[in-house]
Amino acid sequence: MDVANKGASASADPLAHFWSVRLPRRLDPWAPHLADAFADGSWTTAWRGVAGFAPIGALALGLLLMRILPATRHVYTESLTFMALIIATAILSGAAGAMLLFGFIVVDLLGAGSGWNFRGVFLSLPLIVRWILLYGSLLVSYLLLGLLAIRMPLLARRMVEEVEVDRFVYTAARPVARAALFGASCGLLVWIWSQAMIMLIRPVFTWLLDHPTTRAIQPVQLNWEWLVAVAVLAAGARILLEDRVASRSARAGLVRDLRQQRSNDAVLIVGRPRSIVGQVLPQVGLITLLLAGTYTSWLDALLVAVVVTGLALWQRGIGRLPGWWAAAVRRVPAIARFVVGLVAGYWLANMMVQRLWGTETFRPVLLGALLTLAVFLLLFPHPERSTVPASQGREAA
Repeated sequence: MDVANKGASASADPLAHFWSVRLPRRLDPWAPHLADAFADGSWTTAWRGVAGFAPIGALALGLLLMRILPATRHVYTESLTFMALIIATAILSGAAGAMLLFGFIVVDLLGAGSGWNFRGVFLSLPLIVRWILLYGSLLVSYLLLGLLAIRMPLLARRMVEEVEVDRFVYTAARPVARAALFGASCGLLVWIWSQAMIMLIRPVFTWLLDHPTTRAIQPVQLNWEWLVAVAVLAAGARILLEDRVASRSARAGLVRDLRQQRSNDAVLIVGRPRSIVGQVLPQVGLITLLLAGTYTSWLDALLVAVVVTGLALWQRGIGRLPGWWAAAVRRVPAIARFVVGLVAGYWLANMMVQRLWGTETFRPVLLGALLTLAVFLLLFPHPERSTVPASQGREAA
């Protein structure tokens, strides 16, 4: 794309250019997946004003959610409506989903602890310890919500784009096939998230020396099918609308321009060398926090950090992992590897839980989670991300 076209796209929709190109460019060095999420909303430029103002509207909605949904006293899992809203928003527009998440976090932090009746033992702890436990538990809950609002749509999209639908489906049916595949992928990931949240949300209560309430667990435990249905419908609508935009919208050229600029930026970022520490440390910290709901003591956190560090280095080929393995497994579509990893991980975790459940702790679940993680790292030996559709030829390691 020449400089004139680049300037034209920026001047035609300056807000859309900000959300889809300029902001992701700033976020890329330290939060690449968040950058990808913002760039994901560029397709809505086909409707004048939508790409620019939808994230602002989503932010306002996030700031007002605590008033709109007063049923959420302790944690967002108490509200099925909120979870359905953030799923649909994130799938339809990554930028809007990220801003909705940000708005909710801001308001939730401002009211942190206001809905709790803290136990006397917790109040007897030093103030700094109480702050660490309170805001640490909130951080865990926000990371879990971020998986739903940021990573889930991107991961589902990447898996779908690797499937060469055009080779097996007639031209007229391709949009429907892609919509069905994307819907199934999003639905599967939302189902996995819902099942995992029953355990992983525990630190919101246990770190405050309390117990998880039925009100917090029941929506995701008993009504998860509604969340899956929302994900499937939103994903299907997204793909069909995108196809209509690409074929019929007079502003389709603006969408292509924004995506091309984003693609050029992403190639430059991927080309920059990163140290092993810079690659591994964030991954270890994130997984250690996400698995906090399975810990019986702080020694479990140390165990997870050590094991995940070893697995992360192994994933990157440091150790005895054969170099040819990465080339072999990458010939298999990501969605197929994901399903194989899910089935194998479930079988290994179930076997671990059945053999060690007599310990009366959550360590069997923790060990099962680590085994499942090892399977997935084996099937995905090199981390990779994509900021634009695979059809545009950009996939970064």
